[in-house]
Amino acid sequence: MRKKSLETSNIKQPKIETEKNIEFLKEEIKKSAIHAKDSYDYQKLCVKRNGLLSCHYEEDREDLYFYYTVKGMNPFIQVKSESREKKYQILINFSKLKELQADFLLKLTEENLYYDENGLLYLKDRDIYGRGEKPDDTYFLNAYKSFVAGVLGSKYSVKQIQESGIEICKEEKWFEPIYNCQTVEEIADVLRNVKKDYVTEQSQQMQKVKKSTYSLWRIVAIITLIGTLIGGGYAAYLSLKTVPEQRQLLAANEAFIQKDYRTCIDSLREVEPADMEKGTLYILAYSYANMESFRQDEMRNIIDNLSTSSNPKILEYWIRIGRLETKKAEEIALSLSDDKLLIYAYMKEADDLENNTKIDGSKKKQRLDELESQIEKLGDKYEPKEEETVEKIDGAVQENTSTQEPQTQEPTDTAQ
Repeated sequence: MRKKSLETSNIKQPKIETEKNIEFLKEEIKKSAIHAKDSYDYQKLCVKRNGLLSCHYEEDREDLYFYYTVKGMNPFIQVKSESREKKYQILINFSKLKELQADFLLKLTEENLYYDENGLLYLKDRDIYGRGEKPDDTYFLNAYKSFVAGVLGSKYSVKQIQESGIEICKEEKWFEPIYNCQTVEEIADVLRNVKKDYVTEQSQQMQKVKKSTYSLWRIVAIITLIGTLIGGGYAAYLSLKTVPEQRQLLAANEAFIQKDYRTCIDSLREVEPADMEKGTLYILAYSYANMESFRQDEMRNIIDNLSTSSNPKILEYWIRIGRLETKKAEEIALSLSDDKLLIYAYMKEADDLENNTKIDGSKKKQRLDELESQIEKLGDKYEPKEEETVEKIDGAVQENTSTQEPQTQEPTDTAQ
C-alpha cells in the first residue's frame, strides 16, 4: 500500500507465516501510510481481482496487518532465470495490469510483483486514490517500458531504469520500437510480434541443432564405449560438458547469422573468452559492439574493423565492455597501450557506478573523482576535436584491430 509518492518507510519487512497449512506473506503497515481509512476501504483492497494477490487484513490501533497468499507464486525478481520465451509472455501479460488502474493506485516495482507458472502477474501492495488523484497513464506506460528494458536488456536493471528514467535506454537500438510506443497496447503488440518471430526462429534452429546433435551424440556414444573400457572419465566429461557447449555455439552462430545479436550474447553469456575459439570471440565481440550506444557512422567504423583476424585482445575488450566487466577492459586497454580504449573503459565504469545504488556513497564519489581525473589526464594528450573519446573511439579499434594483415569483414561473410 502506498500514499501519493509510493512511500514504503512505514511498511515493515514482509515475512512468511503459515496458517492452517496455507502459506502467507505477512506485512505490517501504518494506517497513516495509505489513503484507505476505514474497514470499507480496507475490504476494497482485499477484493478478489485478476492481477491482485489474494489477501485478508487485521487491524490493531494504528497498524494494519495484511496476509497475502503466495503459494505457487514467484517473486518477479526471479524472472531473469526464466527462458526467453517465458520472459516475453510475462511482459505481454504486464499489460493486463492496466485494467486495475481505474480502481487502484498501483505500485509498479519489481519488489511488488509476483508471477505464476502461466506467466500471469499479480500485485501485492495497492491503495485507493486520494482526493483529487486519478489514474496516471504516463506512469504506467513508462513503468511498462522500464520492465521491458530491464528484463530483456543487459545494461540496466528495472530498478536502475526507474530511478534514472526511461531515457537512459533510448539509444539502445533493440529497444527503439518499445521506446517509441505511445500506448500500453502498442507495447504488448510489439512484444507479441517479437515473441512470434523468436519462437519461429527457435523452431527452425532446433531442427538444425537436432541434426548436428545427432552426429555429436554418435561420436559421444562411441567415445563413451571406449571410455567405459578405460574408466569412463573422459567420456563423461564430453557428455556433460562438451555437448552442452556445442549446443551453445550452434545457437550463438545461428542467432548471429539472423543478426539476432541479443540472442547470440545470451547463448554465450556463461562462456569465458579464454575458452572461446577465434571465430566465437569475433561473433560475440561484434554482437556486443552492436549493442553499444554509438552514432551510426561511429558504429560502422568500429564493426567494419572487427574480423576473425582481429587482435584477440581487441575482441575480448568489446566482450568485457558489453558484460560491464570494466576493470578487465581497462587492463586490456593498458596492455595494448591504447589511451582511447582506456578512456572509453573508464567512461563505462563511471556510467555503471552512477547507476549502482548498492555501493557506499563515499567510495562511489572517490572512485568517480579518480575516473574523472584519469579521463581528463588522458584526454589532454589529444587535439580538442579528439577529446570526445566516444566519438573518436573507432580510430582506436582501427589501430589495434589485427594481429595479422588488416582485414574488413561483413557479418554475413563471417557467418558463412
